[in-house]
Formats: sequence, structure tokens, C-alpha cells
Amino acid sequence: MNVATLQEMIRTLRDKLAPDLVLRDGNIICMDPVNTTAQAVAVKDKKIIAVGSNEDIQALIGRETEVINLGGKTVLPGFIDSHVHLCTYASFLRMVDLLKCRTADEILRSLKERVEQTEAGHWVEAYNLSYDILGGKIKLDRWEIDKVSPENPVFIYGLGHFGCVNSYALNSLNITRDTSAPVGGVIDRDPTGEPTGVLREKAFKENCSKIPPLPFNKYLKALDSAIEDFLAVGITSVHEALGSPQMIMALQTLDDEAKLRLRVSVSPDIEKYGSYYLNSGIHTGFGSEKLRFHQMKILLNTLGAATAPVFEDYTNDPGNRGYFLHPPERVEEWVLDSVKKGWSVHTHVMGDREMDMVLTAYEKALKWYQKETGKDNSTLRLTIAHYGLYNESLLARTAASKIVVNTQPIFKLAKGMPGGIYEQRLGHERWLRCLPIKTLFNNGIAPCFGSDVPTATSFDVRAGIYACLDGCGQPWEAITPYQAIQGYTINGAYALFREHEIGSIEVGKLADFVVLSENPAILPKEAIWDISSNRPKDLLVDYTIVGGKVEFRRA
Repeated sequence: MNVATLQEMIRTLRDKLAPDLVLRDGNIICMDPVNTTAQAVAVKDKKIIAVGSNEDIQALIGRETEVINLGGKTVLPGFIDSHVHLCTYASFLRMVDLLKCRTADEILRSLKERVEQTEAGHWVEAYNLSYDILGGKIKLDRWEIDKVSPENPVFIYGLGHFGCVNSYALNSLNITRDTSAPVGGVIDRDPTGEPTGVLREKAFKENCSKIPPLPFNKYLKALDSAIEDFLAVGITSVHEALGSPQMIMALQTLDDEAKLRLRVSVSPDIEKYGSYYLNSGIHTGFGSEKLRFHQMKILLNTLGAATAPVFEDYTNDPGNRGYFLHPPERVEEWVLDSVKKGWSVHTHVMGDREMDMVLTAYEKALKWYQKETGKDNSTLRLTIAHYGLYNESLLARTAASKIVVNTQPIFKLAKGMPGGIYEQRLGHERWLRCLPIKTLFNNGIAPCFGSDVPTATSFDVRAGIYACLDGCGQPWEAITPYQAIQGYTINGAYALFREHEIGSIEVGKLADFVVLSENPAILPKEAIWDISSNRPKDLLVDYTIVGGKVEFRRA
């Protein structure tokens, strides 16, 4: 064997061991325990194999290595949306978006345009209806919608827990003046007893399921489009916070076909599907690298619709203190049964009386868990989502039990602003202790952040970071840029039981990155998000990389 042949063999072997991808000449913020920064990172077989200086990583590059020269751009771990309804958002993409509508006339004009394009008798759907309709700021009811859609049923989805329909839709759904609302639901009525078309909580949710769904093949395409939207803002992992078997089937289909381009952890709805999954033998963590089961989800009431249980009357509705969607003993049973069968639990909580009930259920389950295993919630990770209205006692109990808190900074930009729906519902004093962020950090609770889209209006992490830095009328709740990034990276990974795989840039972890045009840790908040236009400002997403594969590249 001559020298040239031997050298080529060595080069070939070196190429086989070389990285698949190298990012170099960047500002890499690792979000690891010692706050490492670096210039370059190398990836092979979906995982990070080296982090260091340009010179360190340059020596590893082979002939087939893809090299991206960043020119000083900032690299963070891929963003994690810790609470979102990805699959519902996908189904909404075909609907009329009412996000920018501020008056009833604007809503009606948008609906009229779609009605004119729709065959008579077919459903017209819209979403992003503001809570202002419940506060009386937008005068919209079945009769107003009838003016633009007399021959089509219309179903408008509000932000999470309510909706509005026209007369044709009420007839199609068999809702009349004699129809009783389901337990846990409200059918709004006028002074004569006629339904106005506004449905809340279970009355809304039960009727949503009666609308004809997209055919499966079209739904798969919509889901892929939704995933593209998330990748475009740097999100590499999501927690699908209310999964159904149909959603899981669609996600599994994409995963089987290697088309699931981000990581999805699914929490099934315990009310509808708990007995099915709890008796299946599977448990939290079951699944693949891209798709896995997370927690059992318990969905309770909301402040926006004035149904969440609170200790004192709603300020704008004397005598109303909300109601328990499920009896406390039922919630306790669900939590304990889930824990005994290997599942963690994720509970939607907005009212302070409701939080007291959930914490009691968690404390009882943790007592059993500790007795049986000798472990505490740092292993089990029972979670409270949203953490709307709290008091000092509830906060202390949350910290003492090491409860994971999943909150949505994006809520503060709309519902949580001074004068917004939460202050209208709760009054000023209670609004002061609503939607905590810094308060959680100060009490030893490391929250993870999500969007709750489509209940909220945006899943763009830049909007969430802006809210974290601004406080949105509650300056005492503003946190540091580093804490904000933690909430969307390593804290989110912990909440998903994946802190050893994602959430920071460390050797051995999955290579999930977002490459940003600027460093959000030093940018003024006004340069991150333009609150007046509700759009990103100077902080651009240049690349989103999942498992070492570039899934989004800014044109």
C-alpha cells in the first residue's frame, strides 16, 4: 500500500467520524448550569458532539460536513412551547381569522366575505374572537350574524372557553329556548329566555365536537403547515396540552413517515380519554424521539369567561364566584389514579379557589407517592398550567410541594394588561396578584413558558420575551432576559422530563437550535417586539435546527 492510498484511507475514516453539521463564528449561549458561551458547535447523528472555539471545532470538520458561518449571530437552544394546542391551531388555519377585528362591524364584514364564498348550508367557521364580547365591548349575537349569514351555519371560536353562533347553527345543534345547558356549561340568554348564540365552557366544548372535521388527508396537510409556522419562530419542541386519539393518530402518521419536523409531547384529556389511556399499560414518557405521551390533562374553568372558582365575587358580576367544573373529590380521584398508574398530571388552573382545590389533590397524591417510592415532585412533576389568580398561602404551598408551574407570558399582552379582561373580572387588588412571573422565580419556582395558542393570539416566543421584560403594567413581575430564555428552554425541558436531552447546548444532547440575528439577552425589549403593530422588530429568526437538520431558513 503506497503512501497516497494510506492517506486517502485516513481521510475517508476521518470523514466518517466528522460532524454532519458545524455552526461556527457565532455567539452561542448554551443555557447550561454554568452559563457557558462558545463560538462553534458540532453535530453528528442528531446529537451535539462538541462545543467550543472556532479553532477547536475547525479541526473536526470533514469533507462532507455542512458548515454554516454565522457571522456573529446568536445561537440558543431551540425554543420550547410548554403549553399549546398545535393540532387545534392546525384545524383553525382554514377558518376566518378575527384577530384584527375590533368591532362587531369588522367581524361581520370578515364573515360576509367567507359566506359569499361558501355554498349555502355549509358551515362557516371563524376563530380569535375576543373576550370583549363577554365584557359587552363588542355587541355580537346570533341575530347580528344572521344578517350576513342567513343560509349558512356560523360557529365562531372564542379564545379558549366560549364561542358564538348564529340562528342557523343553533337549529343545526338543536339548541332552543327549552334546551338546558350541560353541567359545567352556560348558554347565554336574552331577557325573554332566547339563546343569544353565546356558548360558554361545556356548552361551547360539547358543540365544537359536532362541527364536521377536516378529512384526515387535509388535516395532515394543515398540521404540516402549522408545524412550519412554529419552526419559523424558532420553536423546536411543543407540549400539545389537550390531545385526543385523532390528534395522536395524525401526529403518529407524520412521525411514521419521518415528516414530524419538531418534537411533540402529548397530554390526553383525562375527562374524555383517561380511562382509555390509564388502563392501556402505557405511561408518561412512552413514545419516540419526536412524539411521546406526557401527562394526563385536567381542564378546568377560566377567569375570562367568569367561570373559574374564586374566593370572592367577580367584581363585575356580584354574587358570581364561579363553579367547580368537576367536584373536588373527582379531581382528587383522577390525580391519584393517574399517579398510581405511572402518569404525571397537568391541570389548567385560573381561579384561587380552584387552585386551592388542585393543590389539595396534588398534596394527597404526593403523600401517597412519597410513601410508596421515597421520592417527591422533583421526580413526579405534577404541573399547574396558567397559575392565574393566587395568594401568598397558595404560592407557599406550590413551592413547598415543588409543583411545576407552566405559565403564559403572552397572556399579559392582552387579557392581563391594565384595564383588560382580568382586571375587569377581578378588580384592581386581585389583578395585582394575577399571572405571576418574577414572583414565581422569587419563591424558588422555575416556571416554564408556553403560549396556549389558539386560546392566546400568538405563539411567537419574541412576544413572550417582551412580556417577560416589560411586565405589561405589572413592573414588579418583569424578569431578566436570561430568566425569560430559561423559561422557553431549559425550564421547558425539565417540565417535559427531557432536561437530559434538550433545553441547553451541551455535548450528548439532541442538536436543537434557534439562530437569531441579534442577542436577545442584550437587546432592548422594544427591539425584540413591536407592541404597537404586534410584530417582531429587530430580532429575526435565521435558522431553526431540529436534531441537526435545518428545518427553517430565513429567505
